[in-house]
Amino acid sequence: MQDIPYNIYLESVQWRHKAREVLMFDKFKCQCCKHPAQAVHHVLYPKAWRDDGLQNLISVCYHCHRACHGIRENDATIKQVKNNMSLAIFM
Repeated sequence: MQDIPYNIYLESVQWRHKAREVLMFDKFKCQCCKHPAQAVHHVLYPKAWRDDGLQNLISVCYHCHRACHGIRENDATIKQVKNNMSLAIFM
């Protein structure tokens, strides 16, 4: 895939297929808290979307996805989600 703006990439068929594959691999469970996952999060954002590998994606629930992006609910929640995410990545 050529380099395109992130928001356009997220609307692409390629992204939808990749996100679905990750959700299926993770059994539709948030890899941070094990609740049902509604989103797929990039662990690290690639410089070019054509380099976007499945090993760099993680299934997350709405709550944990917000915490991954630093949307504050409370500091303890964000710290716990980030800790759980680190554990999930290295499992």
